[in-house]
Amino acid sequence: MRIRFFPPHTLLSGNVSQIWIVEDPVGWKPEDIKTIVPNGRMKLVFPYRGALLNTTILKGADRSSFQRNPESTLWVLGMSDRPSIVDSDGPFGVLSVEFYPGAAYPFFPFALKDLTNQVIPAQQVLGRAGAELESRLGEAPTAEDRVGLVQGFLLCLLSEASSLDSIVSHAMAIIRARQGLVTVNELTEKIGYSQRYLAMKFDRFVGLGPKTIAEIVRFQNRFVRLTRFGLDGGVADFDEDYYDQSHFTKEFKRFSGLPPAAYLKASNEFLSLFYGGTSDFYNTR
Repeated sequence: MRIRFFPPHTLLSGNVSQIWIVEDPVGWKPEDIKTIVPNGRMKLVFPYRGALLNTTILKGADRSSFQRNPESTLWVLGMSDRPSIVDSDGPFGVLSVEFYPGAAYPFFPFALKDLTNQVIPAQQVLGRAGAELESRLGEAPTAEDRVGLVQGFLLCLLSEASSLDSIVSHAMAIIRARQGLVTVNELTEKIGYSQRYLAMKFDRFVGLGPKTIAEIVRFQNRFVRLTRFGLDGGVADFDEDYYDQSHFTKEFKRFSGLPPAAYLKASNEFLSLFYGGTSDFYNTR
């Protein structure tokens, strides 16, 4: 498996966190758990070689939702607070564009809460423009060409878009600075707006509430350190981020589907490559 990262265009750098392509000439290993954990970002995903099989783990025991994303189709992935399992029929190649929390709205100017935990065809969300982009991406001969096409498409949308919401941007800055260790009460006190108003803003411009976003940021901060360094890699003291180890284990299982020890014993090549490299996959900006 090979992952390549492409820097967003300068004009997109305030909205797009990263663009990456993952390819494998054989396909995912059968023994790999293939779990993708929430990272607080909306995404555009284009499987240009092979179909992508996506299973979202729903709330409640042993419940899931399966979806097949055929080759050469463009998809919009809404904000997610649940783990998912990704697989393929064989060899695959996938292009993904990730948006910062609160910074996808200029490209999708409607309540982003409507897309939460959903994977939707781009043409259903973006109309004819989405269908045309999908067609052009399918005809592009190289990865670099596909990246150029999708960046050009987003630049056109950005030129017609409204600016980022200042209240959401301020709240996200606080959540980032505190690494998710902030309550909604603290946010409202610092920002000067009610919890109800802040929740309404996040429903529209982010897709998940401020409490959930903070929880994901906190989880990702711990998850990446755990994935990179293991249980003995300086992350055994849970007092910094969680009440105790039981609290952390519960939160870890909520977002990954497995307890920490079981996750570390499992094979997950995709996330191991992400977190073992220079990606800022877990950062919110």
